[in-house]
Amino acid sequence: MDVMALLSGTATSIELLKTVKEIKENQEYNAAVVALNDSLYSVSKELISLQSLYAQALKEKGELEERLGKMEHWEADKERYEMQEIFTGAFAYALKPSMKGEEPEHYLCANCYTDGKKSILQPGQLKGYKIRTHSCPRCKNVFPTMSRGRN
Repeated sequence: MDVMALLSGTATSIELLKTVKEIKENQEYNAAVVALNDSLYSVSKELISLQSLYAQALKEKGELEERLGKMEHWEADKERYEMQEIFTGAFAYALKPSMKGEEPEHYLCANCYTDGKKSILQPGQLKGYKIRTHSCPRCKNVFPTMSRGRN
């Protein structure tokens, strides 16, 4: 199932064609035609196999290019953020001051950030307490951001 087998089969087929051309007697001619057909069949099987491998390689190449593009985009995007302590002992990534522009203030989950994922923390509150939180919708981590006591 490789190019060498394909080339070898093609060369054999060409030699058999030359033999067929030179043969005078009917019985030898028929045997040569059968051998030629067998050789051409083998070549066509190899060609079909190579086409399948080529199609699979093209598919994998496309998938790898897509992954590479996403990784390159993430590498550029993550440079816009820096780690900040959003509450005592709670860290998240925030836009660098020079990158804020028109974007609203937001935080990225530190856990997801290290996994190469951009997950924006969502504001909330702990049930039964007046503790404001930010939680990650991807990994479900919860970060306290401000305390106001118990209800």
